Amino acid sequence: MFHKKLCIITSEWEHGASIAGTSLGPDYILEAYAKGKENKIEHIPVFKVPQTAVSTEKLGGPQFLKNGNLLNLHQEKFAHHIAQSLHNGFNCLLLTADHSNGIGGLSGMCLQVPSQNIGIVWIDAHLDLHSPYTSPSGNSHGMPLNAMLGDNNVSEALREIDSETLDLWEKIQLIRGTCEPIPAENIVFIGTRDYEKQEWSLIQKYGIPIITPSEITKKGIHECLKMADKRLAHCTSLYISFDVDALDPSISCATGTPVEGGLDQKMAIDIVDHFCKDNRTRCIEIAEFNPLLSNPIEMMQSISSLLDCVFSDD
Repeated sequence: MFHKKLCIITSEWEHGASIAGTSLGPDYILEAYAKGKENKIEHIPVFKVPQTAVSTEKLGGPQFLKNGNLLNLHQEKFAHHIAQSLHNGFNCLLLTADHSNGIGGLSGMCLQVPSQNIGIVWIDAHLDLHSPYTSPSGNSHGMPLNAMLGDNNVSEALREIDSETLDLWEKIQLIRGTCEPIPAENIVFIGTRDYEKQEWSLIQKYGIPIITPSEITKKGIHECLKMADKRLAHCTSLYISFDVDALDPSISCATGTPVEGGLDQKMAIDIVDHFCKDNRTRCIEIAEFNPLLSNPIEMMQSISSLLDCVFSDD
């Protein structure tokens, strides 16, 4: 089971997004979940990767890779914490701020597991497949999967980028070490419903499946999970990333980029529970909870139900 020899690693990096507050999410989750459930987590080691305090002047960098230098430094540190924990035999629950932390999360796994063996289940309202060539905003929380896929999607470029930006982006892509990018056939999206045409072109190019909430409603969650399992049958290790905006805004309000038509609570629990019971799962990430936004207590109740799956003995 996933919780056997489990550690928790938090990352407070929030400068991959435009709305502040997700840096407070990891500690909020830990403190709120511990109330009344101390016995579930009191013996689990927690490693924190705090966001280095930086002045406003140090933020910035390339226009379409905002705060990229600081992103590179933080995600390299985060990746090495994960790699060391995996090396020591731990499975990792990752509580992260914005979703650009997926760069460090997946890179850390790549430092311990051959990239061709890593399966990714990306549970998110968005595809996060932009590169600096295609990103409308330059916010890196829309780029983590592109960084791991290694396809800058230049054929769909919205712009040229300068050598400084390209060099920095290549450094970020290589936080994973010298291994090859993670193959597209190792990726499954669940809950996705909002993306730009540049990202969609990569979905079509590689035939990456998207299991939408409406498809789950139509076919049933268990049939859809069978589809995901079949897609990832060749993978020996799994990285499960849950962006809370995968949930419908009626549930997930304390997040910066809510999208209508998302997963309901039962769908989310069934998905997380399914992969917690898969012995290949080595990392589970929960990202983009912002307690400064509306109704964080209600949002935390949903996150707690997902954590119950992580810590379950079943």
